[in-house]
Amino acid sequence: VHSLFSRKVSMATIFPTPISADTNSNAERKLYNLFREKLGTEYTVIHSVKWVTRDPKRYGPVGEADFIICHPKYGVLIVEVKGGGIHLDRGKWYTINASGEKILLKKDPVVQADQSVYALLDHLTQNVLTRSYTYPVYHAVAFPEIEVDPKKSLRPDIPRTIIIDR
Repeated sequence: VHSLFSRKVSMATIFPTPISADTNSNAERKLYNLFREKLGTEYTVIHSVKWVTRDPKRYGPVGEADFIICHPKYGVLIVEVKGGGIHLDRGKWYTINASGEKILLKKDPVVQADQSVYALLDHLTQNVLTRSYTYPVYHAVAFPEIEVDPKKSLRPDIPRTIIIDR
C-alpha cells in the first residue's frame, strides 16, 4: 500500500470524474484527489462502487466499496475509508467527529473491505466475460485523518501494511 504513493507520476484514470456531489466524506474526497494525482496512468480508480451479491448470507445482501484501485500487473485493491479520529477500542470501532463526540461505527471497516473483496471475486468468477481469468484482489483500510503507529498492527487481521493513514 505504501508504495502506491512513492513518486509523482502522470494521473490515474478515475471514475466518476469529477467526484460525485453526493460524496459527504471529506476523507473520501481527500483520497480521491490523492489517488488521481499520485497514481500513474497504469492505474484505474473507481470511487463508491455499490454491489449486490448472489449470496447474501455469506457476503451481506448489498454493500459498497469506497474505492477499487486496479492495476494490470498488481491486481485489484479495495479500500474502505473511515474519516475523523478513528480508533479501535476493545474490539469496537469509533470515530471522533469535528465536535469531539465519540461515535460507535455501525460496521467494522476491515469486515466491510473483506465483504467487498469476496463479493467482487464472486462476481468475477461467475460472469461469462471474466470467469476464465484469475484476479489478485486485496483489501486495505484508509484512515487519512490520523497517524497509525508504523510498528504496530491494530489486530492480527489488520497488519500495518494494509493501512493507509495521514
